[in-house]
Amino acid sequence: MVTARGGAARKSGPATSPPPALSGDLPPRSARGGRAREAQPTSIESETNDAIEAATHLTAMDMGAVAVLRSLAKTLDGLLETGFVTESGKFDNVSMPTYLRYCESLGLTPAGRRQMAPKEPPSAPSKLGQLRAVHGGKT
Repeated sequence: MVTARGGAARKSGPATSPPPALSGDLPPRSARGGRAREAQPTSIESETNDAIEAATHLTAMDMGAVAVLRSLAKTLDGLLETGFVTESGKFDNVSMPTYLRYCESLGLTPAGRRQMAPKEPPSAPSKLGQLRAVHGGKT
């Protein structure tokens, strides 16, 4: 199709709504998979417990960090009800990043799982790399 100005016209399909990630919160995932869980979102504490139960890589050495994570999740549930204002009336901007850092360090986030994935062994050095190694970096 050509417009009156001689340029090509864009195809205009039906209007699409923004993806769910842009239109609000995604429904939480269950430990058994899928975003489209029928149940309403529960508390951060119960979601954290589900994630911990589903994480098969956690060992007895991780239980101290897991205990702190559970405590942070319980604290966050209380803070969500008050708009992140503590009992003393101060805004809490530390608990959520700390919670997320613990999740990542325990491999409960995509970034944390990527860090835990086994890395590929380094490939054999190229001929140029071997030459540089032999001659001390001088070619």
